[in-house]
Amino acid sequence: MYSESSEDPLYKNFCNNLKTHKRIIQYDCDGFFGPERGLIGLHEVLKTEELSQPFTFLRSDMILMHPIGETSIEEDANNYEIQFSRNPLMNLQHFKEHGIANDHEGGWIELGNVLCLNNIELSFFERLCHRMVDITSNKEKYFKDPYLPYKNKKVWEAFAEKVCWIMTIIENIKNLRLKGITDLEISLYNNYTASFLIDYSDGLPPFFIKNTYKYENNYYFTNFETPFKALSDRFDTTTTSYVSNIVRNYLKEIKK
Repeated sequence: MYSESSEDPLYKNFCNNLKTHKRIIQYDCDGFFGPERGLIGLHEVLKTEELSQPFTFLRSDMILMHPIGETSIEEDANNYEIQFSRNPLMNLQHFKEHGIANDHEGGWIELGNVLCLNNIELSFFERLCHRMVDITSNKEKYFKDPYLPYKNKKVWEAFAEKVCWIMTIIENIKNLRLKGITDLEISLYNNYTASFLIDYSDGLPPFFIKNTYKYENNYYFTNFETPFKALSDRFDTTTTSYVSNIVRNYLKEIKK
């Protein structure tokens, strides 16, 4: 168990390494500062052609385990507008249990956290933005209880964004060819599982809980000062061993 409090002082260097990333694109979010800003930014960089298709949309809490190039995903890029990580846990019943209000008789998509996109019209991403703004502006329209259990702002934002993708895809299903891929992403809990990406957002409690390190004061019963040290010392699964080796090499590099 851990708790996030807005009263806790943020650790100022938590995202410091992002400032020097060579592939960052800056955009003007036109005054939007909620969860919709990410999709608005996506639409903006596609509109200005700073980003072109095909591309992969994924959560930031991921590590590349196997390049997508020269695999069936790249080969199928022209056959499917959307190839997505299929997570059977993300079914309609799950979303209903977590407060979504609509019945969605038109079906559902068991969408994970990775989407490989190609040959999609710009208007789709514009509709995606409009849907996201509507969700954040009219929470009661989409959720039976718009705040519970999503007291954690970041968790609610990620959930709302996923609902936005699912609804927009379903509304435009006649113009999209979809392919669900079960081994596109795995978590740190997976053992002896081949995949393309590792999603570490859920962590590996109690040894590694990502949000622990956002705050200066450590209230979370961990002996590690940084997330890198926590991950470099874990070998619970083949996946954590893989991540551990990457982190150890990273720590060696920054010491040079």
